[in-house]
Amino acid sequence: MLSIVQATKSRRTRATLFNNVIIISFPSPPPPSTNAINPPIHHHPLFYYSTASTIPIQQLNFNPTSTSQQHIVQSFKEWFQLPRNDFMDRIFQILGAKDQVDDVALSQLGLRLNVSLVLEVLAHGFRNKQILSCLQFFDWAGRQPGYSHTRSVFQAIFKILSRAKLTSLMLDFLDTTRYRGNTAVPGYHATLVLGYSVAGKPQRALQMFGKMRFQGLDLDVISYHVLLRSLVEEGCFDAAKEISKQISLRGFENHMTHSILVRSLCKQKMVDEAHSYLRQVIQLGGAKGKGHGDAVGVLVHAFCQKGLFDKAAHVIEEFKELGVVPMEPAYGVWLKNLVQDSKLDGALEFLKSKNSSEGYVPEIFHYNKLLCRLLKENRLTETCDLLLDMMEDGIPPNQITMDTALRFFCKGGMVDVALHLYKYRSEFRLSPSFLSYSYLINSMCEEGYTDEAYNVFKNHADQGYFPTRTFSLLVKSLCRERKLGKLKELMLLIKMQDKGHKATRRQFRAVIRNIFDMPNPESQFLNLFARQISNNACNCEVYNDFIGGAAHAGKPELAREIFELMKRHGIQPNVGSFILVLKSYLKSNRISDALKFFDELRQIMKIGRKLYSRLIIGLSEANREDLALIYFTEMRSKKLVPTNECYEALVQKLCYKKQYDEVVDLVKNFDRDGRHVTSFLGNTLLLHCLKSGELYDAWIRSTEHETSSNLSHLGQLIGVFSGHFGGIQQIDNLEEMIKQCFPLNLYTYNLLLRRLITSQIVDAFELLNRLRQKGFEPNLWSYYILLCGLLKHGRIDEAKRLADEMISKGFDATDHTKQLRKLICSYEQTSMDEIN
Repeated sequence: MLSIVQATKSRRTRATLFNNVIIISFPSPPPPSTNAINPPIHHHPLFYYSTASTIPIQQLNFNPTSTSQQHIVQSFKEWFQLPRNDFMDRIFQILGAKDQVDDVALSQLGLRLNVSLVLEVLAHGFRNKQILSCLQFFDWAGRQPGYSHTRSVFQAIFKILSRAKLTSLMLDFLDTTRYRGNTAVPGYHATLVLGYSVAGKPQRALQMFGKMRFQGLDLDVISYHVLLRSLVEEGCFDAAKEISKQISLRGFENHMTHSILVRSLCKQKMVDEAHSYLRQVIQLGGAKGKGHGDAVGVLVHAFCQKGLFDKAAHVIEEFKELGVVPMEPAYGVWLKNLVQDSKLDGALEFLKSKNSSEGYVPEIFHYNKLLCRLLKENRLTETCDLLLDMMEDGIPPNQITMDTALRFFCKGGMVDVALHLYKYRSEFRLSPSFLSYSYLINSMCEEGYTDEAYNVFKNHADQGYFPTRTFSLLVKSLCRERKLGKLKELMLLIKMQDKGHKATRRQFRAVIRNIFDMPNPESQFLNLFARQISNNACNCEVYNDFIGGAAHAGKPELAREIFELMKRHGIQPNVGSFILVLKSYLKSNRISDALKFFDELRQIMKIGRKLYSRLIIGLSEANREDLALIYFTEMRSKKLVPTNECYEALVQKLCYKKQYDEVVDLVKNFDRDGRHVTSFLGNTLLLHCLKSGELYDAWIRSTEHETSSNLSHLGQLIGVFSGHFGGIQQIDNLEEMIKQCFPLNLYTYNLLLRRLITSQIVDAFELLNRLRQKGFEPNLWSYYILLCGLLKHGRIDEAKRLADEMISKGFDATDHTKQLRKLICSYEQTSMDEIN
């Protein structure tokens, strides 16, 4: 087999790697999977046998003994085992073995302690997120004879603590050191200046700097720049200006100074000025511009953050043409911003172009970010290509790379490969994340590897790994395959509880819900209940877990039985117990039983806000808004204020029943209670405004003489969305109107898209871009709204491009999207007929 390290970048290599599995592109996607979020790899144009045009791998005996799979596993094993620093691994193995540092074991390594070695160890530990081990080594090294920490070592440990968000620990250390006042230590004051600067406390750093200058001491070039950067990061621009003058006077000005000053201008929103300043500095400095790569990166990042990606690309080319600036830092920043802004095609194209033309190879963390984002968006072809590029280039993977590869094989339906790599994990020190464990277990359950999934779950439960969704899926798989022994072992949950892993109500629900798919479900349920109360202190919480589980499984009789057992066993029910029993009746549409239980409670106790609200919400969800309104009125008459959820459930149901007068009355009550309109409430009103003008008519009838400013703004917004105020509406104006009434979320932006798409289609797409800049990702409804708008306006080509983007995001297997595909085809055919 061809060694991974020696492999060349050719399609032949990749065909060899996957043993007749070739990577090809199709003019149109294969039939969509029924699972839009996690499509099997054999439904993707990624892995197809060359001998049979459309036969998936899994149907061609792709099993653990097949040559092709062994080849893939072996290839990835070789890649994962690329040469590493075993000496460093040995150091951190000793450091991580015990809570206390093993001085003897470290001493036996024969380390020749010097500043370079200590810095290398700290850097290695930080890269691998072994923060505690870094601190232990720093402490151990500082106690060794013949060695003393220098300011550069202190700066390194300070940076590690700061980036690990352990600033409070660092400040404690600095304050303790300052109060001891051990000025005999070389560089005592400078170390404190460094520490406070890195900790984000430049004011304290300036105080220590003032004491130094009073004693005739000064900082070195590195310390000056650390202080300057801290001042800029904390927005102390005037002080930063003064320190930069001091740096210049002492002849310390260099590329670090320029980079920090560029950052300062960018933080003050003076990006164009920063651009001019940096261009001037480099042009005047000539060959000295070789140190300004970081400054160009700062500038590129600033333009990207403003959404000016074209300008950022121009900056990269401009400084590249000067020929004196190393562009790797700027390339890395550019890649990072493209990935963060979901411009993945641009990132891939840039990486490919710069790799072929300049031999550019990004840092491993840039590769990892791109891999993770591609995988998140179900772009399996590109994920595979990038993994193979890294493998063929001999780029040593780190934990995140291996973790991503494991998830790739799970998501792609190649569970056997993922499981084999997992089993070999100790050979290359792979420590999968909890997310990867979830993918692995979920994939094994879906593919029928229930025993293996059970073993993986069981092995890692002791480490505190106990995700609810994965647990639920495993329980369901065990029930489906009637593996009662393993299910019983998994259900007692007692072992995990003994080790401190408390089972959540949702986990109990998962067990109980699946119990009812087994033989003798009620007997299984009661046996589990009996064992739980015999192994735990009998308290209300244990009973509530089972009441809630039975309610969730739609078994109100069992829920009530456990409730009665609680009382007979002398356990006092709490409000949560009453709510769970009430919910069990309402969820099963047993309205009369729910009201009877509520009346029983009224005979023995004073009903509070929570119980009333739960009853009203349940009645609303059960389409008994008439009864819900009666109890709502009764609740308010007793001076009890309904919860937000109570109002939301009633308004939503009444809107769907077009009882808009009652809706407006509820909103007025909400305002009188001193509440601010919630996003859910506001979105519900706007949704129904888009359907008709009836809500606005009811609003006018009911609020004609209202003086509340909140209601006035909301009324104007309802009028705009109902179409009662004609003319073009600016996006900024609409956003501002909504902000005055309630907080915007993705649902709100989708409503805005729906409002704009009918007549302001350009504004709708501008809003889509702004939505992404605000950190929102369009969902299926967003795409559906835009596609419908494009088709309505006859913009078929744009609709096809948007549909392709939607499919690449994984939104491809719903009735709505299938209808849209048919619509696109029909519109396209109509256009061709008209041309002909």
